[in-house]
Amino acid sequence: MRFKTRFEAALYVWDYFYVARYPAQGDEKPWAMIERATGRIRESEGYLRPDRPADVRLQHARRLWRAARVAKRHIEQLSTATEQWVLDELDTLESFARTVLDEVAGSASELVVD
Repeated sequence: MRFKTRFEAALYVWDYFYVARYPAQGDEKPWAMIERATGRIRESEGYLRPDRPADVRLQHARRLWRAARVAKRHIEQLSTATEQWVLDELDTLESFARTVLDEVAGSASELVVD
């Protein structure tokens, strides 16, 4: 599948696990972890826009990056195969978060907190 925006990709990945599918018997625990991770991805994606403050972008990029890794790790534990586009989009979202982390790491470290 091809998506117009990252938000749309995050929404469809979340929908795949939270609405459109259900876990096979015995997959409930990793499925729940995937649902929570994809929810965090969907929530954090909107905070990565360049017009957001660097510290906010850094926080949410870390959150999205960790959530994508958690989702992929738990997908490997499922007894049924996940569609390839879901894995591709998780990879894309993870690499985007890594790019944002690299981009804002320097500027966020310059922030002064009183």
